Amino acid sequence: MYLDVRLFRYSYGRTLLRPDSPITCSGSMCHCAQHFTLIGSMQHGACTIQPTEIAFGGAELMAIVSRYNLNRLHMFPTPMSGLITRARSDSDLLACLKQLDTLMYTGLSLPTDEQRFAHAAGLKLFVSTHSFTVVIRPLTRF
Repeated sequence: MYLDVRLFRYSYGRTLLRPDSPITCSGSMCHCAQHFTLIGSMQHGACTIQPTEIAFGGAELMAIVSRYNLNRLHMFPTPMSGLITRARSDSDLLACLKQLDTLMYTGLSLPTDEQRFAHAAGLKLFVSTHSFTVVIRPLTRF
C-alpha cells in the first residue's frame, strides 16, 4: 500500500517527462527526496546515475549527459547553484543545461540571481517539495 500511494503521487510529477530516461542521484537513499526519485524511476523503467559526489561539477555533468543521455537533473539547491553560476561563463555547460528536460531542485530555494539567470537563459528549472507529494511546478516567478 505504501509503495502504491508513493508511486501514484510520484507519477503526477513525472507526467511531463520522457519515460525510460536516466536521472541523477541527488543524495543518500536515506533522504526522502532521493528515495522517492528512485521509486519513481523504477516505476517508469528508468535508470539512476550516481555521480562521483553530490556536488559534482560541470565537466562530470557534461560527460554524463554525453555518455548516458541524461535528460533530468535532480539536485539540492547548493550544488545546482554552483552549476548555474559556472554556466554564466561556460557556454558549453550552459548548452548542456539547456538540453535537459528538467533541472529539479528541492529542499531550499536557489539564490534569486541564479533563478533569474536560469529563467532568462531558458533553463527548464523546477522546484518541488521533498517528496513530490504536495507541490511540483515550473519556476516562473521569483
